[in-house]
Amino acid sequence: YLRDWLPYKARYLSILLDMEAPPESSICIGPIFCIDCYLDAHKLSPFHHIQRWTGTFFEDYSLHLIGFVRYLGHGGKPCPRGGYSQGNIEGDDKEAWEDVEEDGRPPHLIPPQDRSCLTLVHTNGVHFCDIWYCSCNGSEESHLQLMMAGLFPTTMKSPRTAFTFQVLDDFIRDNVECGTTAMNYYSKVQRLTSNAFLHAMPNRYKELLRLSCAWRVLKLLKWQGFHGRSEEPGPGELILFCPACPQPGVMHQTCLVQ
Repeated sequence: YLRDWLPYKARYLSILLDMEAPPESSICIGPIFCIDCYLDAHKLSPFHHIQRWTGTFFEDYSLHLIGFVRYLGHGGKPCPRGGYSQGNIEGDDKEAWEDVEEDGRPPHLIPPQDRSCLTLVHTNGVHFCDIWYCSCNGSEESHLQLMMAGLFPTTMKSPRTAFTFQVLDDFIRDNVECGTTAMNYYSKVQRLTSNAFLHAMPNRYKELLRLSCAWRVLKLLKWQGFHGRSEEPGPGELILFCPACPQPGVMHQTCLVQ
């Protein structure tokens, strides 16, 4: 993956800098809506957890099951040229999709077999979402459109899984401050999705390892101002400057002892 990603490193960094913005809330608190109102209210909020009234109680449900589709490139609206999904495109990715069995799992935890449906990993759990890409003249490739939407794809061709920028930031923060490993962090994400059906969650641990490496590189390139520069960073140029550390000629005088 990283070998395929390296040629796009500068483009990914450019997209990352172009869309600096505060994250959206992932907790949906509000009145009871009909399906049409729910879909309209969540055009730009595909990671909210919802519940459905069964007549006797509220059960966990998902936006995917009520027909939610996320359109890229036009502010949440369908592409005027029709757009496209990955449903009819053969990909070369070999992500593991377990067989769906009748084991009593809730409907919103069953991984869809439709190729137009992506697995999206966010700070509040794993989500399934139908994605439609823009097909206008001059539109970017599908993996770059995902990047522009704040979703880091796990493959360059016909992506089936993506991680949000927020979950990558959260993992690195936990890893640095708490020593959390990628395996433990992804296990936490699975439990946030469903504490009772951990076996039902797609395993994206290896993808998290790969993407976190690329995400760290993009962050360092951004912080050190390498966007738009043709030369690659040299040895030590991505190290963050520490003003508290002694610097010759700045924090102390260099003394020569004869």
